[in-house]
Order: sequence, then structure tokens, then C-alpha cells
Amino acid sequence: MTTELTKRLWASGFVNRWHSSMDHRLRNAQDTTAAHAQRVALLVHRLWPLIDERWHISTLDENIYAALVHDAPECVTGDSPHTAKKDFELRAALGRMEGAWWKQIGDVPVMTPIVKLCDIIDAIMFCREVAPDLLERDDWQDDIAYTLGFAAQLGVRDEVEELIDG
Repeated sequence: MTTELTKRLWASGFVNRWHSSMDHRLRNAQDTTAAHAQRVALLVHRLWPLIDERWHISTLDENIYAALVHDAPECVTGDSPHTAKKDFELRAALGRMEGAWWKQIGDVPVMTPIVKLCDIIDAIMFCREVAPDLLERDDWQDDIAYTLGFAAQLGVRDEVEELIDG
């Protein structure tokens, strides 16, 4: 990794998360993409040895790297809220912008199922830490059910349930 790439990836971590949340506790939590990435990497490290071997895509090191930089393009797109990403056209446009950013810097991490799962787990765990009552809402319950189903596919449902149940 070049010095320039290191600097760009390092600088990408200052993007505010939860900035459009209607709940002031999340919106004002001072969470950043760098802090989120660190937590996702810890979750990947925890769950990697436990997932079904058929999901061992790339190496643990490559998965941790992907976890650390997965939101780096948000330094140009911002951290779009989960509800906005449900819109197909917006999600596609964001994907094109993020792809162009990765192409420009010449480094594209492999986004594997374990990194994607841990990305979602972190959102649930963060909400439980900052605004736990929100997890009782239908939208969060839907996200939790989806996450547990995804975790079951990877063979780590019990471990994920233990993590998100607090």
C-alpha cells in the first residue's frame, strides 16, 4: 500500500454516521465511519473462525482489511441512511459513485458475506448502546430478524443472537 493510498483511506474515516436519524441520541452520538469500521473489524475477527467453512472467502486478514475500509467511499457520498438505500435508483447511483472512487484510488477490497453481516450487527449493537428502546420498533425488529436469518446462513446465528441481545 502506498503512502498516498494510506493517507486517503485514513482521511476517509471522519464521516459522521447517523446524521439523518430522527432520534437525537443516534444523530448526536458522534459516531464516525472510522469508529464503525473498527467495530466491524472486531466482529469479523470474532465470528470468522465460527462461520461455516464454505463462507471463508478470502483470508481473515483480507476480511479485516475490507471491514476497516468498507465505508471509505463515504468520504465522497456521505453516509446515506438505511432508509435511503432501500431506494433502488439511489442505491445504484451510490454504488456507481463508490465504484468510481475505488477505481480512482486503485484499491477495491473484497466485500464478503461476513463483512456485510458484521456491518449490520454493528448498527444493531450501536443502537442498543445509544438508544435501546428503538430496537422495539417494527423497522428495527425487521432488521434484527433479517440479521439473524443471514447469520443462520453463515452458521453463526447463536453467536450473533448473543451479541445483539445485549
